[in-house]
Amino acid sequence: MSKENEQPWPHSLSEKWLFAFLYVLSFSIQHLPRSWQMRLGNGFGNFVYLCAGYRKQVVLDNLQRAFPELSLEDRQKMSRRHFHHLGNLALEYLWSPAFTDKELKRWVVLHGREHFDQALAQGKGAILLASHMGSGDPCGIALARMGFPMAVIGKRTKIHWVTRMLFGFREIHGIRALPEQRVASEIFRSLKRNELVIFVMDQFMGPPQGSETFFFGHPTGTTTSLAVFAQRTEAPVLSVWTYRDDKGVLHIVVEPPLNFENMTPLEATQKFNDELERVARQYPDQWFWVHQRWKKFIRH
Repeated sequence: MSKENEQPWPHSLSEKWLFAFLYVLSFSIQHLPRSWQMRLGNGFGNFVYLCAGYRKQVVLDNLQRAFPELSLEDRQKMSRRHFHHLGNLALEYLWSPAFTDKELKRWVVLHGREHFDQALAQGKGAILLASHMGSGDPCGIALARMGFPMAVIGKRTKIHWVTRMLFGFREIHGIRALPEQRVASEIFRSLKRNELVIFVMDQFMGPPQGSETFFFGHPTGTTTSLAVFAQRTEAPVLSVWTYRDDKGVLHIVVEPPLNFENMTPLEATQKFNDELERVARQYPDQWFWVHQRWKKFIRH
């Protein structure tokens, strides 16, 4: 990692110019009525739908696996609603540079705060079982602004400056991105500091990091790392998910700690998958169907 990469975002002159542009854009979007924001998000979602290419078929195939009881017409309608969700998610992500406590109070509602408080009172930190459900990044930023110590295991993109920007959006609000080169040791340190570690585990993971599990009744590969860390540290695991209601209010739901005592890491991982499936079924158009979750699991 170069010295510049270790600097907080924005660091270089080009990053500062990008941040200035995005801040102005963020400020402008936030001063629109929420109903206008959602119309703009739906419109952007329609544009993405037109340009999505084979990803539209990926969404339909995934919906057929998950909801075989739905007709093709119903799956197509859900697919369009999903792209509307993606458009709104992109717009909400642009809140990040100029996001303030005023927007937090107006547009974000936290349910189950007591579960965070009880978990942190144990002094072992907590692992947050999360997924690409609802508006994860804006809500994670909201939690950090509420004063919760947050760290996230983030996946880097293939484009360096995009990774810097996405991680930077989180860091300017107090969310620490755990470096991939030493992510295991950083997770242990974060939990010892009594932080909340966000662990997004709803994407395909093949061997050797992943194990064969089931999601919506179909075989897939899922990382067992969360179960391993939780069992070694005895940190509680809380299911945390988000959704957007019809008025555009973002809801953060914190569930009581999951019980996986006496389970093997694979059994615990399957339990986590079952929890993520339960959540995805509640607001199915707001889960990340464009991802190829059911790739073929090939053992080496």
